[in-house]
Amino acid sequence: MSLTRTLALALLSLGWLSACSKEAAETTSGAARTEAARITGVLECDQFLAAYEQCLMEKIPAEARAQMDSGIAQWKTAWKAMTDDAEALAALPVVCRQARDASAPALRAYGCAL
Repeated sequence: MSLTRTLALALLSLGWLSACSKEAAETTSGAARTEAARITGVLECDQFLAAYEQCLMEKIPAEARAQMDSGIAQWKTAWKAMTDDAEALAALPVVCRQARDASAPALRAYGCAL
């Protein structure tokens, strides 16, 4: 997969996830953090994914979570694929920081801090 295509997929996913609406809180375990901690091997990405998944599980109601789960699955797939290409891998920390920065306002609306 080309770097441009992968970045475009990541940014499209980011835009879609940022548009999700505000809902009430729910509870969870730390299982999501453990899984996300090993997705890409890139610290910025894995930390973001873990924090995002924790927010989904702890704060986002089930009806809104389904859409957001789909988006995070797309991020995981795209970012994991980027680790197979040296040029894409070098860009991945920036992509993940941008995703984190863009997602932060929407997640703050649910009481999550990234």
